[in-house]
Amino acid sequence: MGQAALLFTFAHPASDIHNLASHFYKLLAYTLLCYTIFCEAVLQPYAQLRISREKIRATLQALPDLVLEVDEYGRYLRILAGSAHELTAPEPSLLGKTVHEVMPPVHAQTVMAALGQAQQNGISRGHTIHLHTLKGTEEVFELSIARQSLQLEHPTTFLVIAHNVTAREQARQRLLQLSQAVEQNPISIIITDAQANIEYVNAAFSTITGYSAEEVLGRNPRMLQSGKTPPGSYAAMWSSLTQGRAWQGEMHNRRKDGTEITELMLVYPLRDADGRITHYLAHKEDVTEQKRTAARLQQLTHYDALTKLPNRGLLRKRFEQGSAHSRDLTLLWVDLDHFKDINDALGHQQGDLLLVEVAQRLNQHLRPQDTLARIGGDDFVVLLPQTPQNAAAEVAEQLLAELARPIVLEAQEVVVTASIGIAHYPSDGQTFDTLLQNAEAAKYEQKALGRNSYGFYCPAIQANAARYLAVSSALKQALQRQELHLVYQPQCR
Repeated sequence: MGQAALLFTFAHPASDIHNLASHFYKLLAYTLLCYTIFCEAVLQPYAQLRISREKIRATLQALPDLVLEVDEYGRYLRILAGSAHELTAPEPSLLGKTVHEVMPPVHAQTVMAALGQAQQNGISRGHTIHLHTLKGTEEVFELSIARQSLQLEHPTTFLVIAHNVTAREQARQRLLQLSQAVEQNPISIIITDAQANIEYVNAAFSTITGYSAEEVLGRNPRMLQSGKTPPGSYAAMWSSLTQGRAWQGEMHNRRKDGTEITELMLVYPLRDADGRITHYLAHKEDVTEQKRTAARLQQLTHYDALTKLPNRGLLRKRFEQGSAHSRDLTLLWVDLDHFKDINDALGHQQGDLLLVEVAQRLNQHLRPQDTLARIGGDDFVVLLPQTPQNAAAEVAEQLLAELARPIVLEAQEVVVTASIGIAHYPSDGQTFDTLLQNAEAAKYEQKALGRNSYGFYCPAIQANAARYLAVSSALKQALQRQELHLVYQPQCR
């Protein structure tokens, strides 16, 4: 424009070359001005729009989610992004159809409810649907819906982003199952931090101990101690845990109401990704009733129900234990004299009371390491470890003296005597059965000699017993075999 004005000043006639050149420069200036305006007003916005579209397309292609456009009736308008195998049907067959036509009714209703929420609020998030996809699996999608237009001359459309949360839901379900397994476990479960402060207890813990979770969170499990667990158990437990190893053992704890329980515990450390111990987890099983049952079974198996004394089985075990460490054991068989007469006169109930009293009296004169057992009826056996024969005789005299004191039954005094047979290990028997048999033989010998006394076993006793048995058996069959005959002996005076 400046060049045209300059040339125009030199133009005198109308056809002068300067005049023509001036008009040419003006035309060129207007042309450049129009081109500049066209670029600024038309080309540049379209270029920016193209760049923007390319960015949007790249963004949509980078999204792992399905992006769809639907109308207010749930009709598919466009599928903007997403993997084709996550659709419920091929893309061409979806466009133009509504969600009611391609989804189960329950999920179609969920989508329409989300569209209604977006229509009202402009956005909707959090609704989930389950769909069978083209890859043959059931996938879970979380919907995020935004309203795109609310103009009267244009129908309302919605942008739908369907995020595949199948893996998250599966992980949540596994976590839920694990949480329910822990919470509903009948065994107490405690989780503490590295300083042994309680961070979690399950329902079984509250049921067994009586403490609610709120009462124990942040506290140390030592609040449950009864004081009856040996200190060595705690030391062993912490020694294992600090070395990163599990520990198992029994603890004697106390409930909230003060009752004591026995718990079988398994405690082990929990580590983070770097291997550092961050928590401790304890499984605690209440074995109180099992212990009681085992004790009752032990009582029934090894102890006499009436006198609570060891029975023959436990006596045998005590003998085997003693004979393994000592060569000087003595066995006393104590048999009450005429006990049947007392039973017949006073009744079996009073007879049982008499046996209990006898058991208590005999026990009073024995050492803690001695064993008094009832092996049946009115028969008692005393096992004396580390006791020579002369000391056993003194024990027998003491027992007879103690039994000689009157016993009152039904306001009637009863005096009990006993016959005691003594057998010594190993001279009188190498096994329990042999020693017991020989002590019994010595006892029968004392009964034959008048009762209320004691005596030691000797081989002659066994020989006499064998001869007596043989003669008794022979006499019982002599008549049938016609082995008896009369012999007359004349007597002269």
